[in-house]
Amino acid sequence: MHPRAGGGRRGRGGEFASAGPGGGPVDPPPRAARGPCALSRAHPGGTPGHRGDGRGCDAGGGVPQADRPGSAGPCRRHGRAGLRRERAAGPATDRGTKTAAGAAGTNGALVFLLGLRFRGGLRQMRRSVATPKGKLMGGVGAFLVVLWIGSFLLTGSSRGGTPDEAIHAFLPLIILLMLVTGVLRTSSDQAISFSPAEVNFLFGGPFSRRQLLLYRVALLAVASLGLSVFVAVLGAPDLGPTLRILPGIFSAVLLAQLVSLFAAVLRERVGLVLSGRLGWGIGVLVLVLAASGLFGAVGSLDLSDPRGLLEAVRSGPEWRAVELALTPFTLAITAMTPEGLALGLAGATAVNGAVLGAILLLDANYLEAASRKGERRYSDLQRAQSQGIARAKPGRRHRGVPRLPHWGGAGTIAWRQLTALRRGSFGLVLLLLAAGAVGGGWIVRSEPETLVVVVLALLNFPLFLFLADSLRFDFRGDLDALETLKAMPLRPIPLVLGQIAVPTALLTLTALGLTAPPLVAAGYGAALPLVAVLLLLVNALIFGTKNYLFLHFPVSLRGRNPADIRFLGRMVLFLMVEAFIVLAAVGASALCAVIGAAVFLGSLGLVGIKVPTVVFAVTFALAFGAFLCFPVYLMLGRAGRAFENLDPSRLLAD
Repeated sequence: MHPRAGGGRRGRGGEFASAGPGGGPVDPPPRAARGPCALSRAHPGGTPGHRGDGRGCDAGGGVPQADRPGSAGPCRRHGRAGLRRERAAGPATDRGTKTAAGAAGTNGALVFLLGLRFRGGLRQMRRSVATPKGKLMGGVGAFLVVLWIGSFLLTGSSRGGTPDEAIHAFLPLIILLMLVTGVLRTSSDQAISFSPAEVNFLFGGPFSRRQLLLYRVALLAVASLGLSVFVAVLGAPDLGPTLRILPGIFSAVLLAQLVSLFAAVLRERVGLVLSGRLGWGIGVLVLVLAASGLFGAVGSLDLSDPRGLLEAVRSGPEWRAVELALTPFTLAITAMTPEGLALGLAGATAVNGAVLGAILLLDANYLEAASRKGERRYSDLQRAQSQGIARAKPGRRHRGVPRLPHWGGAGTIAWRQLTALRRGSFGLVLLLLAAGAVGGGWIVRSEPETLVVVVLALLNFPLFLFLADSLRFDFRGDLDALETLKAMPLRPIPLVLGQIAVPTALLTLTALGLTAPPLVAAGYGAALPLVAVLLLLVNALIFGTKNYLFLHFPVSLRGRNPADIRFLGRMVLFLMVEAFIVLAAVGASALCAVIGAAVFLGSLGLVGIKVPTVVFAVTFALAFGAFLCFPVYLMLGRAGRAFENLDPSRLLAD
């Protein structure tokens, strides 16, 4: 009879005992022998069949005595004292086997989840490309990538692709800059970021902290592989064949990811120590010590010579220690023989393993931190939707930012972005302003004081375009508050102008730090206000273009890993499109300005005589600014129209 049939009852061991003919229970069949007990295995003279679980066992058949009629209590040979000794000795071997099997099962579950995430990412990319906007951006991106890769491949085939001595010398510095940039750009939200589904299912699952850390490291490795392929293809003309340099580049990119993760875990570990005034004191002390060491090492040199300063830093003992740690990565990238490649990869693997071991050794409370950040973000969203974005981020009181004029609503929106900059990234402001001032001084002292210096100082457009991607105090940082922004009674152009006012002003001040010293040194200090207006218009065009493209292709940039190939591909593609649009607008304005200046000077009767350079330059600058206002106004209007047509309810969670 089936164990559940006949209205049976639950017997010993969890089985259902079926009812017999008389209605009474039928004893279950004897269970098979499970081998000797732990005490019998511990004592060589023990009797086989003893289980040592306190229920009694038989020397011959291994059937528990407690399951037999007429027998109760523990084993006659070992007794309760033996049971106590067994429990004090620790878990039995079969328990350890089950624990190891459970750990292997959880690791298998995480590996299976990695495969599902990879398949889901491919499916999401396929669906996004299937949309009309996706087809447009995908076609443009594929065309630009093919042109770029083709040009690099042709250049590499003609140059041979052999790294020279300069690459060997400065490659450790490039890797070090990549590590420092990764630590500064990657916050704890990006390094230890878990989606809401992962927080709900993984944090409450049978997974340890270290297993989840390894899961996160595996995700970083997958993202690093895509970035490594991209860098290897671009670096093939200078470093060598793509397949040869790919392992070394992958190890270096993975090191940057692991160092960023280590910094994030370390911040969570010592977060209580580095908080409040004590944290500011420690930070100031570290900066003072670092500055004293740097200027002590290069104090006898001329700081106006960037190359001499760089050589002095490279010859110091601190740099030698850093170069020694990064030598395996340099060798793995520039190796010309299989033996050198194997040696470099072995050293790089050892360094990455040491960093990974340090991460696992810290074992910080990142799970609780990730949960708190997720809850805080959800509460901010709820508060922003119910009370408005002005109350979206409550916290400790900060020194207020002075109120700006209304200006049709643009001043209010700009004040909000300025407050966010003051509370969140004030250190970035100081860093950019200091970099601009120092860079301008170096340009003046290291090059001749000619008009070429002024032109070179003004041609920092690629730097501006790259820095503008990091200043997201506009629509790119307000994706969660778009519903509230659309509910405001503001016209599109003032709203867009208020959104881009703060990053435009910040980037303009940085550009002035680079251009003002060369202008003053060359004797063109009187033209500084006009140059400031031109830089303001160019930066407004840059941020207007960025926000216009973002509003057409919105995606959340919060918590994204910079090494993610999708994030990187989107950033590179958008930079190409933005550069094309901005350069086309600036070039058309410059051409119109040249024609306008010539027509204006011709109307004054100055065509047949030699026009002074200063007069033509001032006329050209005025005409260039006037013509540049048109594409700026057009881009602001297009961004406002894109904001009006955007439906936040149709945005999919990324």
